[in-house]
Amino acid sequence: VSYHGKNRARGAVRWFSEKDEQAVFDAAMKSGSEGSFDIRAMDYPIKAQETEYVEFCFSREDILAQGVPDVEKLSIIGFEPIIDDDAKAMVHHLIIRGSPNTNDGQSQNCAGNSGIFGREQAYGWATGEGPMAFADNLGTPFGGVNGFQSFILETHYNNPDRVPGVVDSSGIRFYYTTQQREFDVGILPLGDPLFNLNGLSIQSGLSS
Repeated sequence: VSYHGKNRARGAVRWFSEKDEQAVFDAAMKSGSEGSFDIRAMDYPIKAQETEYVEFCFSREDILAQGVPDVEKLSIIGFEPIIDDDAKAMVHHLIIRGSPNTNDGQSQNCAGNSGIFGREQAYGWATGEGPMAFADNLGTPFGGVNGFQSFILETHYNNPDRVPGVVDSSGIRFYYTTQQREFDVGILPLGDPLFNLNGLSIQSGLSS
């Protein structure tokens, strides 16, 4: 086991359907969503180094500033990767983590969101993945008692040739509805959360 360097590939196969995945997603969002907001890097200059992890935090106020209605709770019903063409070869994967309300009813916002504590995975993307729409009775909660209050985007940049001067604005577009879904969606990470390889600490695991 070692760092992948340039030897990497990623793909996805959709079983039991011959329909165009993007077209199916677009139709679902057209009929079910009331709007969208973006969690993405904004003109981030990628370092000329082999690998880099960067975090971008979006508070509730940042999200509402994108025109999202200020209601108690929204249901997020779809996720769409928005990958910058200029940086496509260097964006290795994206992980969205959310900060929910704590036991005392207060949420950890960007200023107090250090480390993994207080964050839950909300979505993940890697090269080869398309958009994802939930079934009509499912949604990820934003706001409310159990919903996310802020989001952190973790972007892994892979730049083995150490190319300088590349600027990135990649991220994820969230589609939402103010109509509450029957069930709230969560992600259960499985596997070793951390292992050590020759002194290099690496996060690992599977999510479902």
